[in-house]
Amino acid sequence: MKQDMSGEIFHRLTVVADGGGARVLCACQCGGRVDVLRSNLRRGNTRSCGCLHRERAAERAAVRNLRHGMTNTRIWGIWDGVVDRTSRPGTCHYADYGARGIRLHPEWLIFENFYRDVGAPPSDLHSIDRIDNNRGYEPGNVRWATAAEQARNRRSNRFVMIAGKRMCLAEAARVVGISKSTASRLLQRGEWAEVFGGVPDESVGEIDG
Repeated sequence: MKQDMSGEIFHRLTVVADGGGARVLCACQCGGRVDVLRSNLRRGNTRSCGCLHRERAAERAAVRNLRHGMTNTRIWGIWDGVVDRTSRPGTCHYADYGARGIRLHPEWLIFENFYRDVGAPPSDLHSIDRIDNNRGYEPGNVRWATAAEQARNRRSNRFVMIAGKRMCLAEAARVVGISKSTASRLLQRGEWAEVFGGVPDESVGEIDG
């Protein structure tokens, strides 16, 4: 039979109920209660009800905010999102970015460097966008763009060249004065170049965020 741990203290936790199973009920110094594996208590793996982790996270956030004063700003959130999708496996968009080889410039892993080089978005309608979607977030390859501007750079878009200018099919259709559906049919039938002289461009890209 396992030794009764009732009354024993482990860091911030005091065992208040031990039924002899794998888990015991503990009271935390902060007033919370939590079920804990007795083995984690013995090994020092669990030291509070979770309040210790929250306090340390708050301390780290305070240090970051003290350093640049921008932790809760929109630009900091945008930067943190880029770090997530390019550098943190397991985050929701990593498969579309980091796993595909899309990286954040090493110097920009430090927020202050990113902000120095990229600056703040000109409005709440702008978000970060890569100019060449086959390259990463790096100097010379990022801009602030509206959703409409980014949509023209989406991976699912088809592009054509008209008078030496690359544009998405929807934009090209507006320029030549036809509907997007007509432009799409011409492109699918291989007649776009014959009618307008612009050649298809199969380059791809996607919206960032």
